[in-house]
Amino acid sequence: MFHLDRPMYLLGYLASQSRLYLIDKEFNVMGYTLLISLIEYKTLVMRGDLERANEILPSIPKEHHNSVAHFLESRGMTEDALEVATDPDYRFDLAMQLGKLEIAKEIATEAQSESKWKQLGELAMSTGKLAMAEECMKHAIDLSGLLLLYSSLGDAEGISRLASLSKEKGKNNVAFLCLFMLGKLEDCLQLLVESNWMPEAALMARAYLPSKVSEIVTIWRKDLNKVDPKAAESLANPQEYPGMFENWKVALDVETRVREKRLQNKMEMMVAKRRLSLWMHLVTVQYLLIVTSLKKSGVRIKKEPCKPLSLLSFSDFIFVISFITSTIHNTYCQLNPEEFSKLVSLMSLWNWFLQQITRFQEAI
Repeated sequence: MFHLDRPMYLLGYLASQSRLYLIDKEFNVMGYTLLISLIEYKTLVMRGDLERANEILPSIPKEHHNSVAHFLESRGMTEDALEVATDPDYRFDLAMQLGKLEIAKEIATEAQSESKWKQLGELAMSTGKLAMAEECMKHAIDLSGLLLLYSSLGDAEGISRLASLSKEKGKNNVAFLCLFMLGKLEDCLQLLVESNWMPEAALMARAYLPSKVSEIVTIWRKDLNKVDPKAAESLANPQEYPGMFENWKVALDVETRVREKRLQNKMEMMVAKRRLSLWMHLVTVQYLLIVTSLKKSGVRIKKEPCKPLSLLSFSDFIFVISFITSTIHNTYCQLNPEEFSKLVSLMSLWNWFLQQITRFQEAI
């Protein structure tokens, strides 16, 4: 036999042990495992006789199933390879190739591997499964990925939670971006000071919070004085030398106006949210009236929204709209003219409520 690293001669095959024995010129005997069932299986697969191949598969020992899976993958039968494979890492790779996220999630849960969670999170995000992507990134502690996800969704609460988590993990760069997106400039400045990034803190104060520059320069000068007293003395404080800072008074005036405007916007948003909450409550009542009217008219409603009394988010109302629309479309023929007229009146009022909610939602 010339397929080995040196010429060897066949002695024989023991079917009971599934071992093939060879000998070389120096009379060294070598044994190799050679499964007849495995050879038969591969032969049938290559012939396309998958039905008979599946009948032989149970006779192949479990420890050789990964070898079978690699063979199937090389033949382009990735789904069959996933069913046969036993190695968790290999099965995870196959599940990722096939886009079977639930299987990959089960494997990642058992393995508790950050790298697997991160890979799965990236794939889930690319396929639009954002809830799974968020869960995976939390397991992987992928703070940068969570920042991308929350900022893309405009999830202020998520960004706020991420800021706290980033501080705990010592990822101050991510925490800074979170706070900056939330418009918490004072917290951004405080984070820079706590991280001992005094030059960056001074530059940020100059750009966004001029009234804080003097305070930051004082801290910076005190800290720098321990290392280089001359450099510390060269730092100019705008409170002492306002003429050295161009348009300094204008910057202070702009900061004051922006702060007042933000406070005003915050108050307006609070009022808008209260109005939106009121309109949502009214629509909930209106929704119950429509459902009650349908039931009294003899209309059989197979499935209602799971939480009709606690519709708190705008997305919940989108679901209710779809439910009501489909119910009316499928059952209006069961109503008599008088009942249908009443229902149309209710729907008109319903639409008016929805217009009010949309207006307040856009305001927020």
